[in-house]
Amino acid sequence: DEHLSWEEFSQANYRMIAAMKQQEWPEERIKMVRDFWIAFETHDWRHDASEYRKKALLLYQGRMRKDWHKTLGTSAAFRLLPLCEDRLNDLHHELMDNAYAAKIDTVR
Repeated sequence: DEHLSWEEFSQANYRMIAAMKQQEWPEERIKMVRDFWIAFETHDWRHDASEYRKKALLLYQGRMRKDWHKTLGTSAAFRLLPLCEDRLNDLHHELMDNAYAAKIDTVR
């Protein structure tokens, strides 16, 4: 998920919801996933000039969705919303740090 473009991400959302309905997932989980994706599509960073912020959104949703799937039906299960803004900020800083480190390495 984190390697998708925003267009691919949007298309994947519709396919995932359709597959969940076809497989008769509980409506509560379908709604949670739909609302989760809407939160990303409407997040301020989605239309930010910073590519790092946009990438942080994709990275966050990919990691959270995978963790959510792994924990379904266990005592570790969790809700996808609300988004954790602190975690988003951490991912944004991580991406920026990695980009700066890569630039420094090219200068050496």
